[in-house]
Amino acid sequence: MIAVLLLHVVASAAGGDAAPIRARICLNGTWQFGPLFDRDWHQPSNLDDTKTLKWETARVPGTWRGGDWMHEAEFLPSTVRLARVDEAWYRRSIEVPADWRGSSVRIEFGAVGYFAEVYVNGRLAGRHVGGFTPFAVEVGRHVRYGAAADLLVFVKGFRRGWDKPHEGCLIASGNRFAGIWQDVFLTRRPQRHVEDAHVRTSVRDKRIEVDVEIGCLDGAARANLVLKCHVAHKGKRVLEFAPREIEVAPGAPTRTSVFQAWPNPLLWSPQKPHLYEFVCELHEQSVVIDRFSTRFGFREIWIDGRDFRLNGRVTRLRAFLYDHGVPLSMYRRDFLTGYFRALKEQVNYNAVRFFNIVPKTCLEVADEVGLLVAEGSAITSMELRSRFDAQQSNEVMKREFSEWIRDHRNHPSIVIWETDNENWTVGFSLVKAGREVSPEHFEWLPNFGFSMEELRRDVDRYYAWLTSLDGWIREHDDTRIITHSGAMLELGFDTAAHDEPDLHECRYLAGDLHGFMDHYDFHYPYEKHARREMVRFMRHWAETKRKPMIVGEFLAEETYPQEGWGIRILGEQALTGYTLENAAAGEDVSRLLKGWRSAGVSAMFLFYPNYYVFKNVVPEDFRFEWDDLATPGAKPVRPANRYFNPGWAPGAPECVPNRNSGLYDQLKQSLSPLLVTFGEQWRRHGLSGETLARKVYVVNDTEAAERVRWTAGLSSGGEAAGELTLRAGEIHVEDIVLDLPRVDATRRLELSLRLSRRGEIVSHERQQVTVFAREFQRPPDLPPARIAVLGRVHPLAWQTFEAAFLDDLSALSQEVDLLVIPENAAGALADADERARVVRYLAAGGRLLVLEQDAAALERVEELQRLQGGQFAEYTHVQMASPGHPVLDGIEADDLHDWNGRNGILASRPYSRLLRNGRALLFAGWRHAPLVEGRFGPGRYVLSQLHLGGRYGRDPVATHLLHNLVRYLLTVPDAPECAAGYMGDDSRIARRYKLQRPLGDDMGRYDVLVVGRGGWSRDSPIAARFQQIMQFVAQGGTLLLLPQDPQYFATNVLPGDIALRRFDGRFICKERSTAPILWGVSGFDLTISRPQRGLTAGEWDGPKLSAEIVGIGPPWASLLLVSTRFGNRDIYAMEDVGGVFPSGGSALARARFGKGEIILCQLDIDRESRDREGSAPPHDVLNDQALNVADALFYNLGIDRVDGP
Repeated sequence: MIAVLLLHVVASAAGGDAAPIRARICLNGTWQFGPLFDRDWHQPSNLDDTKTLKWETARVPGTWRGGDWMHEAEFLPSTVRLARVDEAWYRRSIEVPADWRGSSVRIEFGAVGYFAEVYVNGRLAGRHVGGFTPFAVEVGRHVRYGAAADLLVFVKGFRRGWDKPHEGCLIASGNRFAGIWQDVFLTRRPQRHVEDAHVRTSVRDKRIEVDVEIGCLDGAARANLVLKCHVAHKGKRVLEFAPREIEVAPGAPTRTSVFQAWPNPLLWSPQKPHLYEFVCELHEQSVVIDRFSTRFGFREIWIDGRDFRLNGRVTRLRAFLYDHGVPLSMYRRDFLTGYFRALKEQVNYNAVRFFNIVPKTCLEVADEVGLLVAEGSAITSMELRSRFDAQQSNEVMKREFSEWIRDHRNHPSIVIWETDNENWTVGFSLVKAGREVSPEHFEWLPNFGFSMEELRRDVDRYYAWLTSLDGWIREHDDTRIITHSGAMLELGFDTAAHDEPDLHECRYLAGDLHGFMDHYDFHYPYEKHARREMVRFMRHWAETKRKPMIVGEFLAEETYPQEGWGIRILGEQALTGYTLENAAAGEDVSRLLKGWRSAGVSAMFLFYPNYYVFKNVVPEDFRFEWDDLATPGAKPVRPANRYFNPGWAPGAPECVPNRNSGLYDQLKQSLSPLLVTFGEQWRRHGLSGETLARKVYVVNDTEAAERVRWTAGLSSGGEAAGELTLRAGEIHVEDIVLDLPRVDATRRLELSLRLSRRGEIVSHERQQVTVFAREFQRPPDLPPARIAVLGRVHPLAWQTFEAAFLDDLSALSQEVDLLVIPENAAGALADADERARVVRYLAAGGRLLVLEQDAAALERVEELQRLQGGQFAEYTHVQMASPGHPVLDGIEADDLHDWNGRNGILASRPYSRLLRNGRALLFAGWRHAPLVEGRFGPGRYVLSQLHLGGRYGRDPVATHLLHNLVRYLLTVPDAPECAAGYMGDDSRIARRYKLQRPLGDDMGRYDVLVVGRGGWSRDSPIAARFQQIMQFVAQGGTLLLLPQDPQYFATNVLPGDIALRRFDGRFICKERSTAPILWGVSGFDLTISRPQRGLTAGEWDGPKLSAEIVGIGPPWASLLLVSTRFGNRDIYAMEDVGGVFPSGGSALARARFGKGEIILCQLDIDRESRDREGSAPPHDVLNDQALNVADALFYNLGIDRVDGP
């Protein structure tokens, strides 16, 4: 039964009759639904279509097509695929009560994505463009009161793909959805009624002012009315306004203002979110004819120097980003209340950024919970393909701005309006600053359709358009901070930009639109720079520019080491316990957050896996129950998606934090309102007997002054401490010096920092400090050797090794045990004769170490130039590619993490990971390797793009690593010749590596036998030679099985009950393993290598195999890869679809058999350059990761590539 909500007000005059003023009927529920297949999107609606449609049913609110993360087929019981449907009709019957005659009768839509035409009884009642804002259609003249009426709604969804509508709209990334996705009501208002009331409060002036609009229905008579207003708190009147006499008439709304001094209101703040109700009544001849109310909070936000002030106190936003692509179920009031409260109270967030316009329920809950809000329009050049100066698009957007601001402006939680997000500022900002945009820059800049000529021509008009967006907002609300989110967008800049020393600062000038804004708004300001340098730069920038700073977006994932990428940020099971992986991941993002907070950054909006800081308490069979009155938000009818509903169950008062998660602990600590930190100072090593200097930052982000005590100390002894009283918003800095102990050998200590209030620890931080012995001498275990160095670069290091210095290579002979090409000396090898001498030296078993080279040196040597990885983003982390390798002995990941770019040891041009006959020892980012080794015949070489030679003797880690390199090259045996045979069909693997075919009868002449994809089947000749193959393994051979058919191996098992079973998951990741077979393989290679499944093709299982798994699997979580576009490049967006894989299996495993071993590889490393649909891959990353795994695997087995060096 349709629920009717009637609001009644009794006439205030004595003896007056009760008069129903407003009423509404909820139209949510089951509607008829008619999708239009294969229609031209630009074709107009046609009522005749409704006569031939095959009507189904759909739930409203809901969508028939979700965006990237919205699984909204759950709102449709039909199994028809609607992903490619752009248009549809909705239909239902309505009945307008007879006693509504003479009133304003409207159908009110919360939002429709994105275009709607409303028909009542076959006549067009109204249309609306825009998928996020509410609208209403007057229908009184189209209905018969007391009788049924036919309601039809024609809907166009946000268009598929990236070709956006010409008429423009507010469009958010990921929200390419379609449907009536918010509540629908049939409403009644009096002929003369209050349209809107805008409440403005001033803490500084102790005053409240309200702008009221009164509307009058067409055809109604002119009338003189009295407006009476008051403020109520918990049902009691606390403030009265003087009555106003007004005259209203049909046409434009009548506007008036009421105001009153208010010396002592209860202020709204995150700590005390007091809420009031503003109530206004329209009286005509002493009878109440309309009553309108809106909730508000008394508070004021403004900018003071480099700070935001809320109610006069310095306020900094520690915000999470409630993403634009969440399912509709996450707009439920009960979920929002529990989730927001948990993030605030359990994790210490105090704010949320809504990427786009959200349903009012989100804001109502934020008002009640006490979360500050930044809400954005979602205009973004990445999604909106209309030009910024397209007149029609601007007209639509300006109207949507009006609808958005007017609907949301009374929510006290909103403190920031975002006009746009990551528009075309990257290219335009360079031109605005007077810099030339080179073709190399332009390839990566997300300029979205603008040529270089257009950038230069339109730069002034573009910035004029950007600033005009502020006016669109201020026209309706001038009480909040207005920002252009991502005015400085670092994303997209790469090596060429960083070769220009002042380009970084040049780009930061765009952060306030080159002086227009009263603050800076940066997106991803760290991505291409070391964290330490970035924090220092932002600290300097804030102090010199004296403006507040907003970090509007940053991805926590980008700060993580890519090794173990999947384990660290994705995967419910991986986060159930406090592991080293989780702690490291949490520490990475913690450093950024604490560094920014100690620098006084006013707002931080964090893309972070908040879903995984909570326990998953959603039952497997839990379903949201849907009813026909949702205010607002629909409820899916299929099982809850765990990714989007973590830690919340029916009736649960709040989300349940996962207190055992390293991510949870680090995030909570870094967001603590009272914070103590060492800031950006992350040097983690020192020398015996020296001192360790630190700056201690104490931050008070509470609303009151606090008396605190801080303590810093080393586990070896020694402590510094202090007590102080901090004002609200104050940041105190203290310089301390601690003595390091004297050591004869490397020793690792813990440096702890604690902050306590009234005896309770409220914030803490721990760092590991490595203390090295002072003496840097030739390692005693180094064998006698003859080392030759080309040139005399940094002679100190090589004098330690008693090396001989060569002016050229004419005297190079096999008597030299190790040849070193020092820093930037490789240019000498440009001479063909010199290169030939090196080649002969290696071919005869020589050893070669090439240290860091600059671009000029690399480009002069063809062999090194081929290994270059092209443009390189200066990633924060260097990661272990081959843990357990002798070169990395005594080196831990923490010793390497901050060796980055200008501040550390990682050179700016590492090698590509496509190494031919080589493997990575260290990774940098996804595609690069700053330390690699390879073989040339029996010879061995190591290529290093780490700053080692110039740091020898003063940097203990660099010194230790150089010792390891020299020791390894002098002691590693010659690379043995490996004879490998191949059985199976012709494939890329068979052509790429030195594999002998056809296989003869004498298997004993092989060291390795490779069985190609599907080569072992019932009808293959390999199956007939089973006994011969197993005898080969038992006598010491190695059998490598590439992906095989699970159906065959389900009944035919290898010895030891090793079985292959079908693999239903889509994502695997590399566990921590030192197995040499995995050296050079990363978790990223295994994860991002194939749409929908990564590299997996099945998994091996068996009781004997379980003990022999070498480190890939069992998988943790399911990951779906979706091809999308970013600018002019294809990339992959990632979507967690929930679930965990069966335990006990492995996609790469090793089993012992006799004296040999069987390597079971269910990784698609041999697939061709086509995806499963047969189309060309959208980006070379698809193949590169498979090649990385294949090259590393075959190198580790001793098998060379055909095209090797």
